[in-house]
Amino acid sequence: MRTVLRRLEEKGYVKHDTEGRTFVFSAATPAAEVAGRGVRELANWLYEGSVADLLVGFVDSQQLPPAELDRLAALIEKARNKRP
Repeated sequence: MRTVLRRLEEKGYVKHDTEGRTFVFSAATPAAEVAGRGVRELANWLYEGSVADLLVGFVDSQQLPPAELDRLAALIEKARNKRP
């Protein structure tokens, strides 16, 4: 486990503080940022970088339950309303 945590720390995913002789690890980057990076990498791999095509793929393949589709639609609407 120490090796995995050390490698994750080298890659910038986790950081540690020392409490006495104990290392206390925590995320170095907010979860939303890591998730966004992962989505971008997946879109690059599958859809030549198009996140929109990735989302359309999820919708078309019926991978999202109705509640998640509603949530996604609400977020899209909210983003549209923020634009000038």
